[in-house]
Amino acid sequence: DGLSPPRRQRHDSPEGSDRDLSPPRKVKTEAGTTGGPAAFKPKAGLRTAKEMKAEAVAMREAEAARMARFGDEASGRGAATVARGRDGKRLDDVGAAARERKEAEAAARAVPWAGGLAQKRAVAAAKRELAEVAAQPWAVSAD
Repeated sequence: DGLSPPRRQRHDSPEGSDRDLSPPRKVKTEAGTTGGPAAFKPKAGLRTAKEMKAEAVAMREAEAARMARFGDEASGRGAATVARGRDGKRLDDVGAAARERKEAEAAARAVPWAGGLAQKRAVAAAKRELAEVAAQPWAVSAD
């Protein structure tokens, strides 16, 4: 068709091996789409703020409705965290060690002498002394 010379014929490859073994490419049905679900395309051109706001509200509502169709399990809401090792395999209950550590810390805090029993007594005595001073009258009188 054009004025360029024809391509050189290769004699080292067998006939019919024009294609390699890679999978075929996806056929584009429209410009820029690959046949997946239709994405939300905003209206083009000059628009008013009211139109843009209505479009944003409609887009938010459509997204919320689409997410509501899926259950919590499908969307992953409330799912437990899955930890994986370097090889990609699931690790068994990684959170158990952290939970045990937190429980041990809580138990250590519950022990009365862990926080310094003598210091607690000193703080209580200081509070009592301040309460006694606060209960005294402001004016000092000679009785």
